[in-house]
Amino acid sequence: KGDSLGAIALKFGTTVQKLVTANGLRDADSILIGQRLKIPFGGSSAPSKPREEILLPADLLKQLKSIRVTRGKWKGIVIHHSGTKMGSAKGMDRVHREERKMVNGLAYHFVIGNGRGMKDGEVYIGNRWKKQLDGGHLKLEKWNKENIGICLVGNFQIHYPTRKQMDRLEGLVRQLMKSCKLSSSKVTTHKLKHRNHTVCPGRFFSVTTLKNRLSR
Repeated sequence: KGDSLGAIALKFGTTVQKLVTANGLRDADSILIGQRLKIPFGGSSAPSKPREEILLPADLLKQLKSIRVTRGKWKGIVIHHSGTKMGSAKGMDRVHREERKMVNGLAYHFVIGNGRGMKDGEVYIGNRWKKQLDGGHLKLEKWNKENIGICLVGNFQIHYPTRKQMDRLEGLVRQLMKSCKLSSSKVTTHKLKHRNHTVCPGRFFSVTTLKNRLSR
């Protein structure tokens, strides 16, 4: 559960296309939980690309690398869910501006879609990240000043994140860790950051799974 052809290919030193071909798959997203896969061997023992380059589209990675990060500002990364079955960065921005009266709009630095309101796995880079502004996703002003907010669209109290969301999240977190010089110990969730205040990002989001992926 939560695995992907990209992660499997990286683990066994092969490529997604070779896995697709060897198993007669329709595409890279057609694997199922419990499915057995043939692993083609041969060639180099491991790909040379860092995982963020495998998990993120090249244009997104290029855009992320082009943003100048304020040195020493960011101390952690906090994961949220939207708490809704569908949603978009544009819709969240409207709510945060009009209903929560946030001058800078969207409270998060990034939003990752689930296919309902945004494309599945689509990563939206908010102005708060582009302009290196404080977040608005946590209760305390001090926390917002030093923590990057990532929101996954979905209600993870009732369902799991999609495979593409988890792939994009891992890739995004890896790139942010690299650009902000953070370790995986600085990656947490809203619930863990503010205990007894919220269930966000829900019982079906596992920060342990994410950290296991980051340790590969």
